[in-house]
This record gives sequence, C-alpha cells and structure tokens, in this order.
Amino acid sequence: MAKPKYILSGTLAERPNVTTVGFEFFNTTSNVLEIWNGTTWQSCAPIPIADVTIKGLVSKAAASGNSAAEPSETYIQSEIQGILSELRDLKSKLRTAGILAS
Repeated sequence: MAKPKYILSGTLAERPNVTTVGFEFFNTTSNVLEIWNGTTWQSCAPIPIADVTIKGLVSKAAASGNSAAEPSETYIQSEIQGILSELRDLKSKLRTAGILAS
C-alpha cells in the first residue's frame, strides 16, 4: 500500500525556496496548489469554496467520541437515541464544513 502524500501549505510569504522540480505547495493566500517547475511556481486551477453544487476545500472536523452504545440483538430506545444523536452531530459538522447545506 502506498504511503499518503502530504503537501506543504502556507501563505504566499511562507512559500519555501526549493530546487526540486515538481515540488508541490498549497498557497493558502490564494487557495491554489502551486508546483515548482525549476524556474517558477506554476499555479494549478484554484480550489473553489464549497456550496450546494460545488465541491471545495474543507477542514477536518474535530474528533468526537461515540455516544451510541453497542447495539443489543434488538434495538432499545436509548440505543436509537444514541444513533440519532451521532447523526445530528455528523450533520452539524457537515454543515459547518460547507458540505451539507443548512
């Protein structure tokens, strides 16, 4: 399995001095991925702000523990309430991230 690729990011002022052709940097000033071609930084297409029809760049939500208990053979009311609570929490995070419309 391939290791995940991490891309350095920062403001325009934080852009690194590099010599490696193909080095990638996500410019948070312009929200654009830039690639060093050996002479200059080349901008890729900008990443749009997400809305109900456009996918965009979003931040990872904070971790939250599971509030639902492990289910028994048949669900009881408290288990269903725990599941609904987690679904509401997920929907709230998706709205905050701009993935789910309000």
